[in-house]
Amino acid sequence: MFNLSIYTGHNASFTISRDDEILEVVELERWLNVKNISLTWYLPTTHNPIHAVKEILLYFKIKYGADKYQNLICNPTDLEVLTGGYWSAHGSVLDIFNAKNLIEMGHQEGHAYNAFYQTNLKEATIISFDGGGNDGCFNFYKATRQNGVTLYRTEPDYNIGEKYAQIGFYCSSLSKQDRFQGYLVHSGKLMGLSAYGKILHNNINNFLEYYKGHHSTYEDKYNNYKKLGYPDELTGQLEVDVVRTSQYAFEQLFEKLSYKDIIGSDDKLCLTGGCALNVLNNTQVNKLTKTHVTPNPDDRGLSLGFMLGFLKPSDAFDSTYIGPEVWDRHLLHEYVNKYNATEVDFTKLAEDLISGKIIGIVRGRSEHGARALGNRSILCMPTVGMKDILNAKVKHREYYRPFAPVTRLEDANTYFDWEGEARWMTFSPRVKTEYRSILPSVTHIDNTARLQTVTEMQNSFLYHLLGEVKRLSGVGVLINTSFNIAGKPILNTYRDAVWMLENVEMDGLILENYYIKKD
Repeated sequence: MFNLSIYTGHNASFTISRDDEILEVVELERWLNVKNISLTWYLPTTHNPIHAVKEILLYFKIKYGADKYQNLICNPTDLEVLTGGYWSAHGSVLDIFNAKNLIEMGHQEGHAYNAFYQTNLKEATIISFDGGGNDGCFNFYKATRQNGVTLYRTEPDYNIGEKYAQIGFYCSSLSKQDRFQGYLVHSGKLMGLSAYGKILHNNINNFLEYYKGHHSTYEDKYNNYKKLGYPDELTGQLEVDVVRTSQYAFEQLFEKLSYKDIIGSDDKLCLTGGCALNVLNNTQVNKLTKTHVTPNPDDRGLSLGFMLGFLKPSDAFDSTYIGPEVWDRHLLHEYVNKYNATEVDFTKLAEDLISGKIIGIVRGRSEHGARALGNRSILCMPTVGMKDILNAKVKHREYYRPFAPVTRLEDANTYFDWEGEARWMTFSPRVKTEYRSILPSVTHIDNTARLQTVTEMQNSFLYHLLGEVKRLSGVGVLINTSFNIAGKPILNTYRDAVWMLENVEMDGLILENYYIKKD
């Protein structure tokens, strides 16, 4: 018996299960190679939404034999999308998906399920906050393994996710090309930029006031921003100071609104929703109580959250690599032969990395979430100058955006002020003083780093490679950044990986267990 859950908004996704086993999550952006795409974005030159849905259903049918579904799980907003406009001609929602039953779940409820059932906690306090859904944008839940999640409080007067991102519209350091997807791409950039500024303490009250309320029209949003008293185009020191102050106000407001819930969680706190990608806030909260954040807390994890809420698994579900294999895996040996690839030798690969080479990796199933965690990654040493090389010549992105380090779990406390796991780059501890000059390309200007830890069980390839790098160089840390063409989502074809090797300043490519070196 197959079940299907869907989310149709930005960062749309599809999750399929057979009986009680979740088989795969397909993110629409990777299917169509269009960043952050929603099923409501019509793209006549590539795919339109109904075609994409049909293709993904066919993919599930070929791969798993899923020709009909016992249950379709989705959000009420999804139903509005799927019953209106060009969809209406294709019959009822159950007809479109060949499903027997329809189950509806709330937006924040889906985030809460995503958060809880990816932990081994028997009970938890969950805070779900983002730019908004059909059931609020700042919700508080209690959860137990048997009963699922129960809403016990909401903050109706705050939409801090949208307000945080809105500042980006006035920042000269953010590309004007970002404006179409502003709220979806601004926040990550603002976090990196904030480290360059100073807190404008004399204007904190205005920032706290700025974060209140909901503003649906452009005029309302603009008038709200003008209350801060700053020009429409922020530049220079004022720009970074405003961004830093906004980050500070975000953290202070979150703590003020949530303090009793955080302190009362007794090391059983989960943060979720798009705002749980704010690693600076996560790290501050984690100082108060141990905090759990999944690899996909934002909207791309909603279809998984719906499915987890439906299945209510008794054990922690690990979604790290629940994405698909590469779409063109049948071409592997064609590329192996064309580029005279050799089988991976960890010693030679480690030597190449230590010598300064930049290597892309495409192995196994893809990560599910915003971060590449070793299967669709670009790796290199965190030495002097590598950050600038990656930003300018490989990733083609802004100078102020930091890169994340990955290290083995047992080595993390050697280099970073951190205890325990940080599997999914959801926290940003400080780099220890004695290692800041040794790890300059992962040490941000505020001396923090968005850490990833790994064990042999979690990713044996990455774990053994890190061990060999440490054996040869004395330092077991690599830069890990997502493998994607500029402006595109994380790639999922060998074709795109080879294009990157040939067109940017990369030096090598791992395709499964084969190593291609650029001449």
